[in-house]
Amino acid sequence: MAKIILLIQDDPAGARVVSDALASADGADFEIEWVRQLRPGLERLAADAGQRMEAEGDIAAVLVDLELPDSRGIATFDRLHRAAPH
Repeated sequence: MAKIILLIQDDPAGARVVSDALASADGADFEIEWVRQLRPGLERLAADAGQRMEAEGDIAAVLVDLELPDSRGIATFDRLHRAAPH
């Protein structure tokens, strides 16, 4: 099963650039899930944490824009780190 990279980016053009760059990586065995705000990203991480109780979760990494409509700067990172310290 392919791992997931969670991309939290509000700008569609920026998300497309990142997605295209990742998709062109050699030997990449992952899928990209894109959300536009921190809140749905945190919800997705919470769902993944629930999976971890039963088995290994599927999110391998999170890429985040630190200037989102619902969170800015280091506070964004802090909230993500509390949600998924691993």
